[in-house]
Amino acid sequence: SFRDITARVRAEEQRDQLLLDERRARTAAEEAVHLRDDFLSIASHELRTPLTSLQLAIQSLGQRLARGMDVERVRSAVALSGRQVKRLGDLVDMLLDVSRIQAGRLELHTTPVELRALVDEVVAHLGDQIAQSGCALAVRAEQAVIGRWDPHRLEQVVTNLLTNAIKFGERQPIDIAITREDRVARLSVTDRGIGIPAEVQAQLFERFRRGVSSKHYGGLGLGLYITRTIVEAHGGRIRLSSEVGRGSTFCVELPLSTECPGDLSS
Repeated sequence: SFRDITARVRAEEQRDQLLLDERRARTAAEEAVHLRDDFLSIASHELRTPLTSLQLAIQSLGQRLARGMDVERVRSAVALSGRQVKRLGDLVDMLLDVSRIQAGRLELHTTPVELRALVDEVVAHLGDQIAQSGCALAVRAEQAVIGRWDPHRLEQVVTNLLTNAIKFGERQPIDIAITREDRVARLSVTDRGIGIPAEVQAQLFERFRRGVSSKHYGGLGLGLYITRTIVEAHGGRIRLSSEVGRGSTFCVELPLSTECPGDLSS
């Protein structure tokens, strides 16, 4: 009788565990479907916005040419079209990067890189966006920091972090600091904007996760996921420190290679 009761109890425990696992799997599947649907909705909106703007710019350009050429207005319409085409290209590249990451095909092509020079290039490229944001930007680097990294991928990291700071910076100053300690390079981007609630910080680097509502702030919810993947592919890590209403600091740590200074000078 004791053996029968023990077997029955074990069978009931196994049944309960199977039911629990099934419920967890169902919940995870439902959440995945919900995230997918939300992402498709946001992605459709993000793609439609530059397409609509581009369509209007082309229509306006055609009307102006029909009435007689106004060089300045034509130049303005062409510049607007170029910006929207680039925005579309960036969105497509982001989606392709996610596809590469999921397939394990994110490749790095490393070369000696001076971090301050790379940051300066990104800042110059985003000059108009920074000016329009009203955020004063300061870059601080006490010494040259040289590492063997993929410059294109590292540009993505700096661009994603800086555009995030601009988007959520509430027109307050933004600081970029570049330092090194032993064999580690550190890049930190600090804003003084809206900040990120503690309950969502841990999930912020996952796919499709957002710290704010898509109704008020654009974006696909992929930038930080791609950033984290690129940093980790270099053998580094990224950390977040944030307080609601006080701003956020994203700190990227990358390993330094001993041969980089010599390689750069050669």
